[in-house]
Amino acid sequence: LPEIAVNFGKRMTGREMGLGGCWPLNESEGAVARDQVAGRNAEVYGDWAVEPGSRSLVMDGNDFVSVPTGHFGFTTEMDFTVEFWFKSAGSAFTLLSNGKGNQEDESEVDWSIEVDDQQRLVVYNNGFQFVATDSNFMDSDWHHFALAISRLGNTRAYVDGNLQNQIGSESFTGFGSDKAWIGARGWKVGVVDSTDRFYTGHMDEVRIWGVARTQEQILRERNYRLLGNEFGLTAYYPFEAYQEDAAGIMLLEETVEDQLEDTVFIQGTITGALYSPETPRIKLQRPIEYVNFVYSVNGDKIIISPTDDDARLENTVLDITVRNVQDNNGNTMQSPVTWTAFIDRNQTIWDESSMEFVKQVDEALTFTTEIKNKGGNIEEFVIDNLPAWLTADPEEGSINPLTSQEITFTVNPGLNIGQYDESLHLRTSFGFNEVMHLGMTVYAEAPEWSVIPSDYEYSMSMIGLLKVEGLFSTDEDDLLGAFIGGECRGVVPLQYVEAYDTYIAYLNIYSNVSNGEPIVFQIWDASEGQILTDVTPYIDEVPNFNYTFSANEVVGTSSNPVVFSSNQGVLEQRELPRGWKWISFHLDSDMLARTSLTLQHLDLNDGDIIWSGDGMFDQYDSVSGLWIGTLAGDNLANGVGGLSNTATYKLKLASETQLTYQGAVLEPSANPVTINRGWNWVGFVSRRNLELNEALANYDAQPGDVIKSQHQFAMYDGAIGWIGSLQVMQPGEGYMLWTDSTGTRTYTYPREGIISGRGLPSARQLETHILDELPFDPYQYPSSMSLVAELNVALHEIGEEDRILAMIKDQVHGVAMPVDLEATDHPRFLMTIYGGAYEEDAEISFVWQDVETGEHALLETVRFQDLATLGDVFEPIILNPEVEPSEEEDLIAVVEPQLYPNPFVSQLDVMVPMATEETEASITVLNVEGKVIQDVKHQPLENGVLRWSWDGTTQMGKKCPSGLYLVRVSAGEEAFTFKVVRQ
Repeated sequence: LPEIAVNFGKRMTGREMGLGGCWPLNESEGAVARDQVAGRNAEVYGDWAVEPGSRSLVMDGNDFVSVPTGHFGFTTEMDFTVEFWFKSAGSAFTLLSNGKGNQEDESEVDWSIEVDDQQRLVVYNNGFQFVATDSNFMDSDWHHFALAISRLGNTRAYVDGNLQNQIGSESFTGFGSDKAWIGARGWKVGVVDSTDRFYTGHMDEVRIWGVARTQEQILRERNYRLLGNEFGLTAYYPFEAYQEDAAGIMLLEETVEDQLEDTVFIQGTITGALYSPETPRIKLQRPIEYVNFVYSVNGDKIIISPTDDDARLENTVLDITVRNVQDNNGNTMQSPVTWTAFIDRNQTIWDESSMEFVKQVDEALTFTTEIKNKGGNIEEFVIDNLPAWLTADPEEGSINPLTSQEITFTVNPGLNIGQYDESLHLRTSFGFNEVMHLGMTVYAEAPEWSVIPSDYEYSMSMIGLLKVEGLFSTDEDDLLGAFIGGECRGVVPLQYVEAYDTYIAYLNIYSNVSNGEPIVFQIWDASEGQILTDVTPYIDEVPNFNYTFSANEVVGTSSNPVVFSSNQGVLEQRELPRGWKWISFHLDSDMLARTSLTLQHLDLNDGDIIWSGDGMFDQYDSVSGLWIGTLAGDNLANGVGGLSNTATYKLKLASETQLTYQGAVLEPSANPVTINRGWNWVGFVSRRNLELNEALANYDAQPGDVIKSQHQFAMYDGAIGWIGSLQVMQPGEGYMLWTDSTGTRTYTYPREGIISGRGLPSARQLETHILDELPFDPYQYPSSMSLVAELNVALHEIGEEDRILAMIKDQVHGVAMPVDLEATDHPRFLMTIYGGAYEEDAEISFVWQDVETGEHALLETVRFQDLATLGDVFEPIILNPEVEPSEEEDLIAVVEPQLYPNPFVSQLDVMVPMATEETEASITVLNVEGKVIQDVKHQPLENGVLRWSWDGTTQMGKKCPSGLYLVRVSAGEEAFTFKVVRQ
């Protein structure tokens, strides 16, 4: 209880001892709440709440509020913006008006923002109608609407900060009236007010500006309460005000008073509407903080000295004002004088205040910077607030006075496509976190779409917007491509057109046939790194599903562009190597019903094969051109067989080729993966890379569980989670998961992750990064085993570039480099050893390649067993070098007894060093009742080391049952007893 009392108000960093999970829940938007400790991110299915609360107006279909607007107006040459929040499920009503807007009243500068019978937002002005939205936002959720009128550009309608529609502004007049109506259509007949089309629902934060607000400004400020003094703000109705009482407590007051600062009292009139505490997530602006200080006068100088802690004031700007200062003659200053001062007293700082990097998804990235101690004392430091995809070395330490410390940062190679903006904190005893801003842009290489115009006789042009997943694209790296007969005939990126505040594609399409060739459109979505294939052009809001080429035609204009709208079709393209490849399918596609459809674009050879985990397979027959088998073969009846999104498959190909298929993005939560005891061939149902602990956060892992990809693996530890060489799960890759837990279980993958940006690198690109250093082709082998080893070399330092090779018959079958793990004192070698049927049960020897002393043979050997896992992070296999008398003394190792694997299934290897002059040893195996199972005499010692293997049988060759056994080893007066388990 005392510990809780101390820490309940403390913000956690995620590294505190004993902290199992921490969800700050401070995002205030989005559908993911981040866990700072173990990556168990929560999916948010409710509305975020922001304190302190505020008020909205609720109207029941016969209510409204009228507010005076005679003190401002806009002519036909003036820009302006109207914005507000609304929440409704109705139709055929008005949200805000200052007249009918249809020329039926007496004014030409009247406006009415309404919802029509089809639940679209529609704007009326002086008889002109503008359909602001095509979608229905009357869904009983809060939405923000903004209408920005730019006289030199377009009139743009936004919902929730996203552009919905736009049109030229030349048809719109000015804005002027002595009052406006909120929640009704209001107008005047003479001096008499009339109202109709009453609103049903909530409204909040009504703002009118004398400028055309840009999309960026609307997005930035829609969730924040205004100060009331913002440039261009003309009227502001948040429907509440905060007043400070005598005790300094801020009290909420319900009001329809205009909250514009420094204006005369402007009060609206409520007709039936009520105040409601149900509001959108509007955050209050930060209050001004006053600084404690003392001052003194020295001749003609005033010395002002703040008395607050340095950490509180560090890197802030102080506004300082003096007034009523008298000169020597007693004359008083007529006006106050104000200036600012920037406080910078911390002596331990970053050498650079910001760093920017751009990298391709398949590129490794390491960069360095320095921290400097400009003071006269030794300073302890800690680097905080590192994102999950970035590590620092060192992360903490000390710096001597007037010196620098170099810091090396390493970016996780699995970092997804996207733009990242992070703040890295440098913490010292000063008490203030110095911040270095890190910008990281990760991109995927765009497809090689190109066209040579001179090769074609005819051309046509299209002007359009790109609409991806219901939102208009504002990414200048996005591409629009036109294809005829599978050949690219036109390609263009988006470009920003300032006059329209819009991103527009100006596409030229080429052909040698004047008319009639069908055109297929595709979009390269750079932010996701994917090609969208199901693209429909909307011309004057009418879809055209079969668009054809027409020479010299120009379709669309900048003010009335074509909308190229993508649906759910995504194109997946992956390079496949010659040999064996583990794959899974993360798109929902009808092509998965048959192997021949899924693999139709591959360069196939006779005998190519695809296997599933339950032993079913299909094999390609080059004579018939069919895939024949029990998995998803062409020989199966309709509705029988098929490939699954939740399974992994092993594909063997005789030549390098490319996998191409298309489908829709799957919802991970709707596609559970089933797990049984033993090895499970699991697919990865996600469109994004996920850090391993995140990816398996919904899986009830048990200590000893193992997951492996074709080239890496990880084991589960109850205290620290998944640990090993496999750190990132990737879409399209295949995985195998082993558990000893009985029963059937299921789990799902999360939708988002801490390294998940918006897109993903291709599996082949990241795989290439992993395999760069392998001196052999791992794809020639269908199977593999995993080994966790420690190199026992006493005082000799293991270099970062050292390697251990796994050898079978003098051929390399595995390579590992040392890995420093926080959980261990010594480096570990995490090795995947490759093999097949010919290598099964073959002896594996090891070689240590030391960059300083050369190549050294290691004493230990193991046998290849498909899917075996030898050692773990905390009890690794110890590898000892063979030491010749001529070698350096620091390579002499203290050899430890080893019995592995333990538990074992078919073979136990025993290696025990004996400090004796005897040349032979005796071995006895007993069961738990003390009965002798095996008794071996005169087993020779090799250089003082006993080597022996037990196949789990009795002296008579009968298989022993599963259970606990004792292995006793003796030579002369020396004896050892070990416990082993046979599974």
